[in-house]
Amino acid sequence: MADKDKFLATFRINQDEWKDFMAQAKAEGSSASAVLVDFIRWYRSGNRIAADTKRSTHLDNLDYIIDSRIEARIQAQSQLPFNLDDILDERERNLEWRLTQVLEEKLEELQGNLNNLESALDERKDKREQLQKSAQQQPMEVETMPSENEQLFAQIEALKVENQELLLRLNNKEAQERAATPLPDLQAIRSRILKSLTQGKNKVATTSPQYKTAVKVLDKFIAELVADSGESTPPSSPDV
Repeated sequence: MADKDKFLATFRINQDEWKDFMAQAKAEGSSASAVLVDFIRWYRSGNRIAADTKRSTHLDNLDYIIDSRIEARIQAQSQLPFNLDDILDERERNLEWRLTQVLEEKLEELQGNLNNLESALDERKDKREQLQKSAQQQPMEVETMPSENEQLFAQIEALKVENQELLLRLNNKEAQERAATPLPDLQAIRSRILKSLTQGKNKVATTSPQYKTAVKVLDKFIAELVADSGESTPPSSPDV
Protein backbone atom coordinates (compact mmCIF):
# COMPACT_ATOMS: atom_id res chain seq x y z
CA MET A 1 0.00 0.00 0.00
CA ALA A 2 1.40 3.42 -0.95
CA ASP A 3 2.01 6.06 1.71
CA LYS A 4 -0.58 8.37 0.08
CA ASP A 5 -3.30 5.83 0.93
CA LYS A 6 -2.41 5.89 4.64
CA PHE A 7 -3.71 8.30 7.22
CA LEU A 8 -2.92 9.04 10.83
CA ALA A 9 -5.30 7.27 13.20
CA THR A 10 -5.80 8.61 16.69
CA PHE A 11 -7.44 6.97 19.68
CA ARG A 12 -7.60 7.54 23.37
CA ILE A 13 -5.60 5.35 25.77
CA ASN A 14 -4.13 5.68 29.22
CA GLN A 15 -0.76 7.37 29.01
CA ASP A 16 1.00 4.87 31.26
CA GLU A 17 -0.40 1.91 29.30
CA TRP A 18 0.70 3.53 26.05
CA LYS A 19 4.22 4.10 27.32
CA ASP A 20 4.43 0.54 28.63
CA PHE A 21 3.12 -0.77 25.30
CA MET A 22 5.70 1.24 23.35
CA ALA A 23 8.51 -0.02 25.61
CA GLN A 24 7.49 -3.68 25.20
CA ALA A 25 7.21 -3.33 21.41
CA LYS A 26 10.64 -1.71 21.24
CA ALA A 27 12.13 -4.42 23.47
CA GLU A 28 10.84 -7.02 21.01
CA GLY A 29 12.49 -5.22 18.07
CA SER A 30 9.35 -3.56 16.75
CA SER A 31 7.32 -0.41 17.32
CA ALA A 32 3.90 0.41 18.72
CA SER A 33 2.59 1.42 15.28
CA ALA A 34 3.85 -1.79 13.63
CA VAL A 35 2.29 -3.96 16.34
CA LEU A 36 -1.06 -2.17 16.00
CA VAL A 37 -0.99 -2.51 12.20
CA ASP A 38 -0.24 -6.26 12.51
CA PHE A 39 -3.07 -6.69 15.01
CA ILE A 40 -5.53 -4.89 12.72
CA ARG A 41 -4.57 -7.12 9.79
CA TRP A 42 -4.84 -10.23 12.01
CA TYR A 43 -8.27 -9.15 13.24
CA ARG A 44 -9.52 -8.34 9.71
CA SER A 45 -8.50 -11.86 8.63
CA GLY A 46 -11.22 -13.28 10.88
CA ASN A 47 -9.16 -14.04 13.97
CA ARG A 48 -10.62 -13.28 17.36
CA ILE A 49 -9.41 -13.26 20.92
CA ALA A 50 -10.80 -16.17 22.97
CA ALA A 51 -13.57 -15.27 25.37
CA ASP A 52 -11.84 -16.66 28.46
CA THR A 53 -8.74 -14.55 27.78
CA LYS A 54 -10.84 -11.38 27.92
CA ARG A 55 -11.53 -11.93 31.60
CA SER A 56 -9.40 -10.05 34.01
CA THR A 57 -6.73 -11.96 35.89
CA HIS A 58 -6.60 -9.52 38.76
CA LEU A 59 -6.97 -10.80 42.32
CA ASP A 60 -10.58 -9.67 42.47
CA ASN A 61 -11.40 -12.25 39.73
CA LEU A 62 -9.23 -15.06 41.17
CA ASP A 63 -12.14 -16.84 42.88
CA TYR A 64 -13.97 -17.11 39.58
CA ILE A 65 -10.93 -18.62 37.85
CA ILE A 66 -10.40 -21.20 40.61
CA ASP A 67 -14.07 -22.15 40.68
CA SER A 68 -14.11 -22.59 36.90
CA ARG A 69 -11.12 -24.89 36.96
CA ILE A 70 -12.55 -26.97 39.82
CA GLU A 71 -15.86 -27.32 38.00
CA ALA A 72 -14.09 -28.42 34.80
CA ARG A 73 -12.13 -31.05 36.73
CA ILE A 74 -15.32 -32.35 38.39
CA GLN A 75 -17.06 -32.61 35.03
CA ALA A 76 -14.12 -34.52 33.60
CA GLN A 77 -14.21 -36.97 36.50
CA SER A 78 -17.97 -37.41 36.19
CA GLN A 79 -17.45 -38.71 32.65
CA LEU A 80 -15.35 -41.65 33.91
CA PRO A 81 -17.04 -45.10 34.10
CA PHE A 82 -18.79 -45.87 37.36
CA ASN A 83 -16.92 -49.19 37.60
CA LEU A 84 -13.49 -47.69 37.02
CA ASP A 85 -12.06 -49.54 40.02
CA ASP A 86 -13.24 -52.88 38.64
CA ILE A 87 -11.78 -52.08 35.24
CA LEU A 88 -8.45 -51.14 36.78
CA ASP A 89 -8.46 -54.30 38.90
CA GLU A 90 -9.22 -56.44 35.84
CA ARG A 91 -6.43 -54.80 33.89
CA GLU A 92 -4.07 -55.34 36.79
CA ARG A 93 -5.01 -59.03 36.98
CA ASN A 94 -4.57 -59.44 33.22
CA LEU A 95 -1.22 -57.73 33.38
CA GLU A 96 -0.14 -59.93 36.27
CA TRP A 97 -1.30 -63.07 34.45
CA ARG A 98 0.53 -62.04 31.29
CA LEU A 99 3.71 -61.30 33.21
CA THR A 100 3.45 -64.66 34.96
CA GLN A 101 2.96 -66.43 31.63
CA VAL A 102 5.94 -64.67 30.06
CA LEU A 103 8.11 -65.48 33.06
CA GLU A 104 7.06 -69.14 32.96
CA GLU A 105 7.85 -69.33 29.23
CA LYS A 106 11.25 -67.77 29.79
CA LEU A 107 11.89 -70.10 32.71
CA GLU A 108 10.92 -73.12 30.60
CA GLU A 109 13.18 -71.93 27.78
CA LEU A 110 16.07 -71.45 30.19
CA GLN A 111 15.44 -74.90 31.66
CA GLY A 112 15.51 -76.42 28.17
CA ASN A 113 18.78 -74.66 27.39
CA LEU A 114 20.20 -75.90 30.67
CA ASN A 115 19.17 -79.48 29.85
CA ASN A 116 20.77 -79.19 26.42
CA LEU A 117 23.98 -77.96 27.98
CA GLU A 118 23.97 -80.82 30.46
CA SER A 119 23.39 -83.33 27.64
CA ALA A 120 26.23 -81.82 25.62
CA LEU A 121 28.53 -82.00 28.64
CA ASP A 122 27.58 -85.64 29.24
CA GLU A 123 28.27 -86.50 25.59
CA ARG A 124 31.66 -84.82 25.75
CA LYS A 125 32.43 -86.66 28.96
CA ASP A 126 31.50 -90.01 27.38
CA LYS A 127 33.61 -89.28 24.30
CA ARG A 128 36.56 -88.33 26.47
CA GLU A 129 36.26 -91.58 28.43
CA GLN A 130 36.04 -93.57 25.20
CA LEU A 131 39.13 -91.83 23.85
CA GLN A 132 40.99 -92.57 27.05
CA LYS A 133 40.00 -96.24 26.90
CA SER A 134 40.98 -96.52 23.24
CA ALA A 135 44.30 -94.82 24.00
CA GLN A 136 44.94 -97.37 26.76
CA GLN A 137 43.98 -100.33 24.55
CA GLN A 138 45.93 -99.19 21.50
CA PRO A 139 49.42 -100.28 22.75
CA MET A 140 48.07 -103.75 23.55
CA GLU A 141 46.62 -104.06 20.06
CA VAL A 142 49.93 -102.98 18.52
CA GLU A 143 51.78 -105.57 20.59
CA THR A 144 49.43 -108.37 19.52
CA MET A 145 49.70 -107.54 15.81
CA PRO A 146 53.02 -109.40 15.18
CA SER A 147 51.74 -112.61 16.74
CA GLU A 148 48.51 -112.38 14.76
CA ASN A 149 50.46 -111.86 11.53
CA GLU A 150 52.60 -114.90 12.27
CA GLN A 151 49.49 -116.99 12.83
CA LEU A 152 48.03 -115.78 9.53
CA PHE A 153 51.21 -116.67 7.64
CA ALA A 154 51.25 -120.12 9.24
CA GLN A 155 47.63 -120.68 8.25
CA ILE A 156 48.39 -119.58 4.68
CA GLU A 157 51.31 -122.01 4.43
CA ALA A 158 49.16 -124.82 5.81
CA LEU A 159 46.49 -124.05 3.22
CA LYS A 160 49.10 -124.12 0.46
CA VAL A 161 50.31 -127.55 1.56
CA GLU A 162 46.74 -128.81 1.81
CA ASN A 163 46.00 -127.44 -1.65
CA GLN A 164 48.99 -129.23 -3.14
CA GLU A 165 47.93 -132.48 -1.51
CA LEU A 166 44.44 -132.09 -2.92
CA LEU A 167 45.84 -131.47 -6.40
CA LEU A 168 47.97 -134.60 -6.17
CA ARG A 169 45.02 -136.66 -5.02
CA LEU A 170 42.88 -135.28 -7.82
CA ASN A 171 45.52 -136.05 -10.46
CA ASN A 172 45.98 -139.58 -9.10
CA LYS A 173 42.24 -140.12 -9.08
CA GLU A 174 41.90 -138.94 -12.67
CA ALA A 175 44.78 -141.19 -13.72
CA GLN A 176 43.19 -144.15 -11.95
CA GLU A 177 39.85 -143.45 -13.57
CA ARG A 178 41.45 -143.22 -17.00
CA ALA A 179 43.32 -146.47 -16.40
CA ALA A 180 40.16 -148.20 -15.21
CA THR A 181 38.19 -147.02 -18.24
CA PRO A 182 39.47 -148.72 -21.45
CA LEU A 183 39.35 -146.78 -24.65
CA PRO A 184 36.94 -147.93 -27.37
CA ASP A 185 38.19 -149.42 -30.60
CA LEU A 186 39.46 -146.19 -32.09
CA GLN A 187 40.56 -147.82 -35.33
CA ALA A 188 37.10 -149.23 -35.92
CA ILE A 189 35.60 -145.81 -35.37
CA ARG A 190 38.15 -144.33 -37.76
CA SER A 191 37.25 -146.86 -40.42
CA ARG A 192 33.51 -146.20 -40.09
CA ILE A 193 33.99 -142.42 -40.37
CA LEU A 194 36.20 -142.72 -43.46
CA LYS A 195 33.83 -145.23 -45.04
CA SER A 196 30.89 -142.85 -44.52
CA LEU A 197 32.76 -140.22 -46.52
CA THR A 198 32.89 -142.50 -49.59
CA GLN A 199 29.17 -143.28 -49.50
CA GLY A 200 25.98 -141.38 -49.93
CA LYS A 201 24.98 -138.42 -52.04
CA ASN A 202 27.99 -136.25 -51.01
CA LYS A 203 30.61 -139.01 -51.21
CA VAL A 204 34.21 -138.19 -52.02
CA ALA A 205 37.00 -140.23 -53.56
CA THR A 206 39.74 -141.70 -51.39
CA THR A 207 42.24 -139.74 -53.44
CA SER A 208 40.49 -136.41 -52.92
CA PRO A 209 42.01 -133.68 -50.70
CA GLN A 210 38.95 -133.77 -48.43
CA TYR A 211 39.40 -137.47 -47.72
CA LYS A 212 43.13 -137.12 -47.06
CA THR A 213 42.49 -134.20 -44.66
CA ALA A 214 39.95 -136.29 -42.75
CA VAL A 215 42.50 -139.13 -42.44
CA LYS A 216 45.11 -136.78 -40.97
CA VAL A 217 42.67 -135.24 -38.48
CA LEU A 218 41.42 -138.63 -37.26
CA ASP A 219 44.95 -140.03 -36.86
CA LYS A 220 46.04 -136.98 -34.84
CA PHE A 221 42.95 -137.14 -32.62
CA ILE A 222 43.45 -140.87 -31.92
CA ALA A 223 47.13 -140.30 -31.11
CA GLU A 224 46.28 -137.61 -28.52
CA LEU A 225 43.65 -139.81 -26.84
CA VAL A 226 46.04 -142.73 -26.62
CA ALA A 227 48.80 -140.49 -25.23
CA ASP A 228 46.51 -139.19 -22.46
CA SER A 229 45.33 -142.67 -21.54
CA GLY A 230 48.82 -144.18 -21.49
CA GLU A 231 47.87 -147.12 -23.72
CA SER A 232 49.90 -148.27 -26.68
CA THR A 233 48.86 -146.90 -30.02
CA PRO A 234 47.59 -149.57 -32.40
CA PRO A 235 48.71 -149.24 -35.99
CA SER A 236 46.38 -147.37 -38.27
CA SER A 237 44.34 -149.61 -40.52
CA PRO A 238 44.66 -149.05 -44.23
CA ASP A 239 42.33 -146.43 -45.61
CA VAL A 240 39.20 -147.84 -47.08
